Amino acid sequence: MEKENMAVFPSIEGKVAAVTGAGSGIGRATAILLAKNGTALFLMSRDEEKLKETQKTCESYGVKCFYKSTDVTDPNAVKESFAECIKIFGRVDILCNVAGGSTGRKFTFDMTGDEFDEVYKLNLKNVFLCCKEVLPGMKERNYGKIVNVSSLIGRAAGDNTNIAYSSLKAGIDQFSKYLAREVGKYGICVNSVSPGYVEASRRITELWAKTQNMQEIFDRLSIKRPGTAMEVANAIVFLASDEAAYITGEVLDVNGGAVMA
Repeated sequence: MEKENMAVFPSIEGKVAAVTGAGSGIGRATAILLAKNGTALFLMSRDEEKLKETQKTCESYGVKCFYKSTDVTDPNAVKESFAECIKIFGRVDILCNVAGGSTGRKFTFDMTGDEFDEVYKLNLKNVFLCCKEVLPGMKERNYGKIVNVSSLIGRAAGDNTNIAYSSLKAGIDQFSKYLAREVGKYGICVNSVSPGYVEASRRITELWAKTQNMQEIFDRLSIKRPGTAMEVANAIVFLASDEAAYITGEVLDVNGGAVMA
């Protein structure tokens, strides 16, 4: 399943990519697609066992692949992981910030400040921390690709999440645009990918628990089905490639037509 419907981007062969959230879902699919295209990899996630599984699959494509169990909300852990990546490969050409998470559905008047802060760390602070680690080297080499993963929920209000998650996913898109404006003169492109409903994602699982007919939700989409992790990965890796060399500061929707801007 993972090896089907993979796009090919020859320009990323021989590049070095760091991928967060690489243990499962979109992060795993992104790592596998990068590996298929000949990219060396450094993988990060909290779940070491899942990282090992992703590493094994990536290495089957003949690329070098290392991983480190990392809490990307912890500045020291992020710094240590990227230091190890640089020690191994000497550089990071591509950064894919896929890691994220939510504390579930909760109304604003029931949410505490600590809960909001936790969602902030999971979805926006981690992106900032990882970008900070790679930007100096990218600037020095006058080359870099950063792709941040946001969400449909950052584009349209929904019923199955919370105000922190929605606003912070929107924040990722604006973060990407602002950073793109700052660093474009250094040969660095920064973009966002905004997925909708994706098979096997936590959000789909939560929705399934609340309704017996997920197809009713999918019927509201122009394409009447959920997306796959690999379909989102195709968009991420495209933006990470030189095939997208003149694209920066953009938000690429991969949502089956759920939102059309």
